Amino acid sequence: MPQVSGVKSELAIGLPQSDLVRGIGKSEGAPSSAFAEQLEGMVSRVNDAQQAADTKIEDVANGEDNDLHGTMIAMEQASVQLRLLTTVRDRALEAYREVMRMGA
Repeated sequence: MPQVSGVKSELAIGLPQSDLVRGIGKSEGAPSSAFAEQLEGMVSRVNDAQQAADTKIEDVANGEDNDLHGTMIAMEQASVQLRLLTTVRDRALEAYREVMRMGA
């Protein structure tokens, strides 16, 4: 299962970090910073879900817990959240590129 620890750096692939996190078009104010805050919150939640799943996997592997169903559910939740985050990143990148094409 992929680790989420590198998600923040992977999010910015193809899109300058300053534009993604600090907000595109800062002169507009709240909308871009709200998007950045939502994205950061989403990354944090995905990371928390991944860490919880990793902890459950370790507990099952060490014999400390035998809740295999709960472990599999936690793993799948983390996986779904990561795919959603990746889709949001891809859509944001696609929108950014479209705006840049319109300006060129």
